[in-house]
Amino acid sequence: MDDFAWLGLKQEIASIPDGNGWKLLFEPRAQGTVRLFSERLYFWILHSIFGLDPLPFRVIAFGVQFLNLWLLMRITSRLTKSWIAGTAAAFFFAVSAHAAKPLAWASSFNQILAACCMLAAFHWFLDWIETGKPRFWWMQFVIFLLSFGVLESAIVYPAIATLWTLLFARHRLRGSLPLWIPSAAFAALHLYWIPRPASVLYTPLFDTGMLASLVTYTRMALGSNRIAIGLAVLLFSAVFWRGLHEKDWKPLFFYAWFVTFLTPVLPFQNRIADYYLVLPSTGLALCIGCLLRGKFVYPGAAALAVFAWTSAITAQVQLDWLSNRSERIHRVFDAAGQLVKTKNIDTLLLSGVDTDLFMTALQDSPFRLLGLTRVYLVPGSESAILSRADLGGVNAYRITLPQAIQALESGSAAVLSITADQVFDATARYKSVAMTQYLQGSPRSVNVGEHGYESLLGPGWWPIEDKFRWMAKTASVTLGAPGLQKKDRLHISGFCPPTVAAAGPITLTVRANGTTIGQKTLTETAAFTATFVIPKVDTQTIRIDLEVSRVTRLAGDKRDLGLIFGTFSIHP
Repeated sequence: MDDFAWLGLKQEIASIPDGNGWKLLFEPRAQGTVRLFSERLYFWILHSIFGLDPLPFRVIAFGVQFLNLWLLMRITSRLTKSWIAGTAAAFFFAVSAHAAKPLAWASSFNQILAACCMLAAFHWFLDWIETGKPRFWWMQFVIFLLSFGVLESAIVYPAIATLWTLLFARHRLRGSLPLWIPSAAFAALHLYWIPRPASVLYTPLFDTGMLASLVTYTRMALGSNRIAIGLAVLLFSAVFWRGLHEKDWKPLFFYAWFVTFLTPVLPFQNRIADYYLVLPSTGLALCIGCLLRGKFVYPGAAALAVFAWTSAITAQVQLDWLSNRSERIHRVFDAAGQLVKTKNIDTLLLSGVDTDLFMTALQDSPFRLLGLTRVYLVPGSESAILSRADLGGVNAYRITLPQAIQALESGSAAVLSITADQVFDATARYKSVAMTQYLQGSPRSVNVGEHGYESLLGPGWWPIEDKFRWMAKTASVTLGAPGLQKKDRLHISGFCPPTVAAAGPITLTVRANGTTIGQKTLTETAAFTATFVIPKVDTQTIRIDLEVSRVTRLAGDKRDLGLIFGTFSIHP
């Protein structure tokens, strides 16, 4: 899922001449995003150093996640003067189910890194508020600017900083205002420079449905079951109790943090994704940490225990789902790699691909990482796949039955059959089935030098010799009749060998359904082609008869030999 798209970036950059490949790092992709640090450089650098080994990706993701936990503990502890509160904030974020997928799925690492950027920026912003030292302001400003290359949600960070100064440090309000300038510039760039995605999944809708999305995300953040409702009621009750009765607005501020960082994704009502919660949930973690003091410690700890239990169940379901999909993809990818090594193929046909497998991996052209650029679905199977038109659909994977047979007979192609639990080489079996289907359709192209076309050949042909056939004095082949286009012609390819040419000119006469359509005289040793106009026929097939003006006998060979032939085809 998207990983293969970014892993292919290295090849794309290397393929652009004159050293201009670096421009791809800034080209809008994936719904118009330009995530330089969390996607482009992340995949490009790690792939360049470690190849397709997933371990470095996991190490970095977990390293950044541990940094997130440390920042949550430090921010909460400094605001509450309580290590218990800091631990509670980190614990909530650590056990949240929605963080499981970004830790296991490299393409959603941007969510983990974005959370780190925003927490780090806010941490240095608090340092600046407390000390007034300019270096802290500039540190948070730099990380804020860099975060635009991580995730677009960074655009709302100025709202967080401004709200904090309004509530708790009004004497520093002016220091938060310059943060709005980069956000305004980033919004303008996205509005006028980045093309809008065509997919309905990423079409923003600014209506009351955004409130429904907020409720959905809130439930998902606390657990997508009935227990989540109870936890939400408990959380909100505690937040407002703390604010109204104890005048402690920090928990309410951090719930506003949660809503604020959700705002950029709320308009995409057709695209609800649990991993979008990683960055906003840092606010819930800080909110809970600020609540777990005094009388709220014990009930809060019990609620956290329930939350951890429900999250563990949800996270396991998500990880099992990811694991099963990944294992299937790995089996296909590894089997394709083995075929490339053992059979030296340049074309791969895939049988048994369903919508899930196609959308999960094939949409992103994973086999180019193996040097395979000619990968197709077996003819006819693409009709059962539902794909996204905005990503190209299945068009790049279409191949006609004649093209598939031609690739298989050349020995440059192989077929992988994919089932629910195994992948195997089905080249020989599929070739037999495909040939039967092809012949039943009265093909308009026949290679007499390949096996499988025997049922279309009449008398007068000798056995195949090194991918060609000799004809006798006469021979015939049956083809599918020409189409309605008047430009259709009969095209023949063959060879006049030295033994035949040495005896003088030889004339080939060609007839279609008994009517002579042309002749060709050969005088020298050479490969030849010939094109003939075909008369209109009312049948689905047409019989092509060949006759040579003389035959040749080779020493020790009792056969009457005319000419050598390869292909017969009807096309414009």
